[in-house]
Amino acid sequence: MNAVVKLMPPLIRGDTFGPGIVRVHSGKLIDLANVGREDIAIGDIAWSLAKLIRYNGHIPFDYTVARHSVIMSYFVPEENAMEALLHDSGEAFCGDIIQPLKRLFPELEDFEDAITAQVMLKYNDGKQVSSVSGKPGIYYTKSDVIAHADVLIYQHECYRFGRPGQYVAEMHEAERTAMVEVGLGSVYHHGMEGDRDAFLNRFYKLRTMNL
Repeated sequence: MNAVVKLMPPLIRGDTFGPGIVRVHSGKLIDLANVGREDIAIGDIAWSLAKLIRYNGHIPFDYTVARHSVIMSYFVPEENAMEALLHDSGEAFCGDIIQPLKRLFPELEDFEDAITAQVMLKYNDGKQVSSVSGKPGIYYTKSDVIAHADVLIYQHECYRFGRPGQYVAEMHEAERTAMVEVGLGSVYHHGMEGDRDAFLNRFYKLRTMNL
């Protein structure tokens, strides 16, 4: 066994390229401390979000961030649809950091919002991107429409997954109907390819609509 181990080449770790450097699906190396618009590719975002399971995987179905994002993009008015689709895009680079951890370490949410800001600058005309008093750089902040929709969809997800929380009884009837129409009533896994393709198809559709 020792002879076999000695013959194996050394493992290549991410820090071989320097601290904070990650390799994304396309093969590009990205410095997480200095992400720019030139680093962003919608294919990388779709690929990653379609592999990230919401709630850190502690749910009965493989319900992905990509699917959550597509559903939200149909739930909000069309002029907010691109923001809805991309509101969690920073997670493609830093992972789906659960809310309890963000509350313990608020700087993690700032980090994610700074990356999402670059995505919004590239694909959503910089909407909801601005500087924040007392902090360096620029950040993405959810519009009121997206913040409201995110809470409502979270409530419905809690209901569907049998998680504690405020359920859809608090929603308006029109909002519950919209949830069903966009498919949240069927949250079963469509497969990584299905969720990735749904995300990309929605993205390119919204681009052609020039919203």
